[in-house]
Amino acid sequence: MKQFARRGEREVARALVLRHFCRLVESRAEGEKMKVSWADVGHTEMPGSFQIFNGMLEVKHQHITIWKSEPTARFTVIPFKALSDGVQRYVLGSYDVPGEDF
Repeated sequence: MKQFARRGEREVARALVLRHFCRLVESRAEGEKMKVSWADVGHTEMPGSFQIFNGMLEVKHQHITIWKSEPTARFTVIPFKALSDGVQRYVLGSYDVPGEDF
């Protein structure tokens, strides 16, 4: 029963991320690099694929590890390749931390 509740919580969290990320993507100007913060993915602590308006965003364990040490880090979203069914896939690229100069 506990596992079922956890699975339900995960689905609710993913739905919230989807809704927020869709607004995020739609608000970006074309040609501008899209950046994603930990808040944009609902402070997820689980790696996985997150459905967005026209594809899937891949969040890996390494991204979550960086967000845990640098909570304000923003990753660049990179279109990767369409899946065999035509769904666009996105991956997270390099990151920056607002307010830090390298």
